[in-house]
Amino acid sequence: MTGSKRYTLPITTDMKAALACLSLLLLSACVSGPTPYQARPADGEHGYSDQALERDRVRVVFRGNFLTPRETVENYLLYRAAELTLERGYRYFVPSVQDVQRDVQQNTVVTGVGTGFGGYGWYGGPVGGSLIIVDSFPARGAESYRASAVVKLLEAAPTDQTIDVFDAQEVIDNLGPTVVRPAQAQADRP
Repeated sequence: MTGSKRYTLPITTDMKAALACLSLLLLSACVSGPTPYQARPADGEHGYSDQALERDRVRVVFRGNFLTPRETVENYLLYRAAELTLERGYRYFVPSVQDVQRDVQQNTVVTGVGTGFGGYGWYGGPVGGSLIIVDSFPARGAESYRASAVVKLLEAAPTDQTIDVFDAQEVIDNLGPTVVRPAQAQADRP
């Protein structure tokens, strides 16, 4: 038996760019649209979640995928806080500890492929094969956002005008028309 030889194909800059675009296209095909307003599924990453901290204090989080703009993530967080306020019998809420995190995913894109053969088969031809990564580089990442807040629920508006208080019903009325729920998201897709 002889040793196996590996051959590589030289990769041009144009080929790298084309393969990078192809990989981003394939990645975007996996995600079909912005994250709709929904509870975060147990097996998923995107949507809202909330946790009661005290009788009148709740932590709310909304995570969007890389197609969900930051403004939408922040609006969905406020919308969820307003829903919780009304559900618990309160009228106003004050988000106290607020945070928006920006996550950037870096993906490695295979930009070149070579093949190699080793050994000889029954008829004397090459048998087997291997895939060789010739080159790779980090692709420009996709941004996604995660907004969180600790929300204080209030029955009456505070008299202190310096406190940033939200009327839950007004938030629902104003943001409600912009909220896209899962059924609407499915209907809007081509």
